[in-house]
Amino acid sequence: MRIVTKIKNNGDKIVEFKDFSSEYFNFHKGSWTNYFTNAKSGLEDLRQGYHNSELSLINDLINNFEDIIKAAPSDIPQLITKFTTGQYENLLIDAADARTALCTEIEDKFNYKDFRKSAKASWFCEKLTVKACLYCNAQFTLAVGKSGNSKKLLFQLDHYHTRRKYPFLSLTMGNLIPCCSSCNIAKSKKDFDSANFFHPYLEDISSNFTFRVDEENILKYLVEKRDERLLEPIIHFTDKRVYNHIQEFRLDHIYNKHTDIVEELVLKFLYYNDSKIQELRTAFEDLKLDKSTINRFILGNYTLDSEINNRPLSKLSKDIGKQLKIIK
Repeated sequence: MRIVTKIKNNGDKIVEFKDFSSEYFNFHKGSWTNYFTNAKSGLEDLRQGYHNSELSLINDLINNFEDIIKAAPSDIPQLITKFTTGQYENLLIDAADARTALCTEIEDKFNYKDFRKSAKASWFCEKLTVKACLYCNAQFTLAVGKSGNSKKLLFQLDHYHTRRKYPFLSLTMGNLIPCCSSCNIAKSKKDFDSANFFHPYLEDISSNFTFRVDEENILKYLVEKRDERLLEPIIHFTDKRVYNHIQEFRLDHIYNKHTDIVEELVLKFLYYNDSKIQELRTAFEDLKLDKSTINRFILGNYTLDSEINNRPLSKLSKDIGKQLKIIK
């Protein structure tokens, strides 16, 4: 739920997307399987069983292999046009919208399933410094340590452009979206496009909608009935793609399960008036904490747009905190 055009590297250096993609393609450590080399070799072996346009497509994929793996999100539509139209039309998906044998074999050669479990996939996700699902911002996306130096991904990688139709994008960096299992299952094999859905690496969806709670319901909660169900958040938006996003990932249903978070914010609204906040600043004065850190302490979550994906539900906390004027 934010723009990822620059990636933190080693905590202090900012790496541009294009530089990160080169590192993604070239970086090889220890006993890691070189999935990219294996995928390219697999495509080369595949040539023996095909002729004419199908063989031409395979050769084209081989000749453009590095560009495919390193492609930024903005480059991917051109790759899709290049490998699925003209002489290559219906070679991967036939006229009846069924996958061809060639499509299945190309996907097998890219071998995403093994890549998904690899140390390289963990390295990629840690480089993005994303800790919350880029689709819903409601669940963690973490890589945790196992035995030795290995890591386990406690989340999934979605293919923005589905592998079902575009198997050659199976390992493309700009096509891999860290997300929770719920969102990945909800999206399933549906293909996204920028006309109807936000791409998390290109656009900041969080700036296109706002969580709010009906103010009459807040008053009812405070005066008449302590029922957190009165505090269901409402999503305000104007962009039709937000509506599509809500429907696809059932965001309204997800966030209606978090009325307890909203309830806590309403209670904080009662406690944290201007004088209380000033007391906090005075108490922490020696630590030289900035405004955003104080706000995070008060809300129990991040409040800057650039930090939305540092923790789940930060967008909800920020928006309701601003509505209640706990933070300004």
